[in-house]
Amino acid sequence: MAWQFPASFSTNVTAVDLGTTDDVYIGTNVSIATTSTYTIRGTGSGHEVEIDGSVAGSYAVYLGNSSDIEHDQIITVSETGRIFALSYGAIAVGYHSEINNDGSIKSKTTGVYFSGSPADLTVESTFNNSGVVDARFYGVEAYGTQKLHTENTGIIKGGSYSYVGGNGVDEIFNSGKIYGALSMGSGNDYYDGRQGFVDSDVTGGSGNDKIYGGTENNLFHGGANNDRLYGGKGADKLYGEAGADTFAFRAIAESTTSGVGRDTIYDFSHADGDKIDLANIDANTTASGNQAFKFIANSAFTGKAGELQDYTSGSGHFIKGDVNGDGLADFAIQITTNNVFVTGDFIL
Repeated sequence: MAWQFPASFSTNVTAVDLGTTDDVYIGTNVSIATTSTYTIRGTGSGHEVEIDGSVAGSYAVYLGNSSDIEHDQIITVSETGRIFALSYGAIAVGYHSEINNDGSIKSKTTGVYFSGSPADLTVESTFNNSGVVDARFYGVEAYGTQKLHTENTGIIKGGSYSYVGGNGVDEIFNSGKIYGALSMGSGNDYYDGRQGFVDSDVTGGSGNDKIYGGTENNLFHGGANNDRLYGGKGADKLYGEAGADTFAFRAIAESTTSGVGRDTIYDFSHADGDKIDLANIDANTTASGNQAFKFIANSAFTGKAGELQDYTSGSGHFIKGDVNGDGLADFAIQITTNNVFVTGDFIL
């Protein structure tokens, strides 16, 4: 295994051929480009590419060939590093790989691409982004059965999708900004956007998914199977879709009586076994501890803290709760389906 240290140049063939064993360092003031297919290309396992300069081409960095045999590819783009691609910016084929971006990856197709199918499905690849990924179609694309762990503190943009998951588990922690829809595919996926921002919809796909929102107005789709949706603050739109889904609320501020902060559940289903989880909300703020709500169906509030009401009026259908005993609702969740709620529809 040897390191290559190219100077700046452009060519009409593969610019840097790593073979099956080599690594490459692109220095701060180094720029390499090609009009051919690959700028940096390596086959086999265990390549390392470090970019402090700039790399441009159709497939800017392409490591590996076989997703179930090869492994441990590493691509690092520093704060001064730049990738410009007509097709794919950074490709890591092989499980237990990582791509780290502190700089910029721009592509006219896909910014970052992972492909891995290990025999051990607990093996994961990782994508750490504190820089910018900006792609015309897919910001990040995952293929195969491996778990992909993503930490985003920067910006990810995708014209069609910011993130497209594969058949494995997609685990995304977003404390940065994501522009474009996320579709996490199959697998029991996890999206945590409590400290970040996303401007489009998040779809869990066909696994038992958990999706956490932040302070913005989120649009969440659970997809098939049994999902758990946490809208967080803001006026969130929640679709559990097929399966026994749970719509979870942890504070009254997560769904306010005012429309500007009120969540809407669009497809609550008795038949599917859906639940509304209010167990983390203290139903009686006049007493110590965390009290459970008492469901009073469509009866009027009586001035007792902890009452949970199924309320319908000309303005719509709502689940409302009184936590201080003043006879007025302190939070409200809008329901668009014609359900007659019973106590068993709630986790109190």
